[in-house]
Amino acid sequence: MSISMPKTSRTLTSVSGAGRRVVLVEESVIAANAYSRPRATAISFPGNCNCSGVSMQVFGGIISPFVRKLCLVLEEKGLPYELTQLPPHAQDAAFRAISPFGKIPALRDGDYGLSDSSAIIAYLEARHPERPVLPAEACARGRAMWFDEFADTIFAHSGLKILFNRFVGPKLLKLPCDEALAVEGEAELPESFAYIESVAPESGWLLGEDFTLADIAVASVFRSLAYVGITPDLPRTAAWYARVGERPSWRKIAEVEAYRPKKPQ
Repeated sequence: MSISMPKTSRTLTSVSGAGRRVVLVEESVIAANAYSRPRATAISFPGNCNCSGVSMQVFGGIISPFVRKLCLVLEEKGLPYELTQLPPHAQDAAFRAISPFGKIPALRDGDYGLSDSSAIIAYLEARHPERPVLPAEACARGRAMWFDEFADTIFAHSGLKILFNRFVGPKLLKLPCDEALAVEGEAELPESFAYIESVAPESGWLLGEDFTLADIAVASVFRSLAYVGITPDLPRTAAWYARVGERPSWRKIAEVEAYRPKKPQ
């Protein structure tokens, strides 16, 4: 079931970095399935690459570590895209056409559609090999993909138990929380924290001199955990995460996360 709400007309324009413009337009408010008040917001990013073609469309809420990961990859590559913010399982027809199970993120690139962040990033690397986020060397590429898998299926798996039950569910969707599941996630996280601290470099990035998908995927989970007050405090991890936060791509996405449109009077 979906419920259409009155449209609003609010636009915010900001300029940052090399004169790049980001336009945020609140298009409508949609209630889908059990989500009581998700806001569908279209955000345009013009990119700064020399590529040609129509801007891609990304579906999903930026609070998700998987959606954030994809947006950071697009920013690192300088590719133009539009982010339509909506929750998982939303009944938006364009979204469900490319994500039949309602998973976020999903990507529309012309006539081609795909869901799942890792699959989409693999597609982007093949289609736009410039400014790669995956190393060319086989062992390094395998390691980057391993970090991506770790971030998605181990680190985020634990963290989302806390994020959903203490923030997204009760505060955004007005759903009851499962505190036992949140506590379970808390008990699981120290193992991931210890591992990340053991591999975090004193300088540079997780795979050496190049910033890669490995850094993007792991840092994206930490950013989502910040919504429930969990931040990296182990020294090597904290220093590495601070370096990630200085990248222009990270700062650009942080602007989007910080923007909260006012409710219509």
